[in-house]
Amino acid sequence: MAAAMKKNDAHKVTLERTLFQTLWATFAQPLLQTVLPHFLLGLVIYAPLNWTLYLKDAQKLPLHWLFPLFWVSSGCLAGLACVVAKWLLVGKKKEGEAVHIWSIGVFLDTTWQAFRTLVGSYFMEMTSGSIFFVLWMKLMGSEIELDQGAYVDSMGALLNPEMVEIERGDEGKVKFGKISIEEGGFVGSRAIAMPGVRVESGGCLSALSLAMKEEIVRSK
Repeated sequence: MAAAMKKNDAHKVTLERTLFQTLWATFAQPLLQTVLPHFLLGLVIYAPLNWTLYLKDAQKLPLHWLFPLFWVSSGCLAGLACVVAKWLLVGKKKEGEAVHIWSIGVFLDTTWQAFRTLVGSYFMEMTSGSIFFVLWMKLMGSEIELDQGAYVDSMGALLNPEMVEIERGDEGKVKFGKISIEEGGFVGSRAIAMPGVRVESGGCLSALSLAMKEEIVRSK
């Protein structure tokens, strides 16, 4: 019995951390998550920027005509660098996998998440719904076919790309439905009402809440 208790205690996950882990999380990790992603992005866009300036001087082209080409080319390279960083720093996660909160794996994951967020803001968010975004998701481990479109409103959905699986349902059709709000009904800020939802008189769909398809929000 005593041996079993010791074994269970050894595998118990706690929030305790060593002095080194505390110093790292307080000072080093924040710098790593801010400096390293911007440094990597700077390295990625260096070559396209030089190429753009070379075309400007060699072909005597106006710089403002070359900036869109620079942005697209550097954005694609940044997306590819994000994929490489994902597999080098994080690797493939398994469903149900558990790691210690202060482990090196979590530190590397948060560093990659910072770089992914930066790349998303720089370029990849703009491609959502296109084949470029689908290819980006697939290269990072998502199960999605290239002929499927995927619009992701929040980059938080790609925290763990390999856990994202998008299937084609209802033969790829988009179904529209009315949303009915009766007099005295209330829909809060950023609440989501799916097609067919009806908010009765006096009913309240609170802020940030979700009403599923054909749900009736009744008065209390």
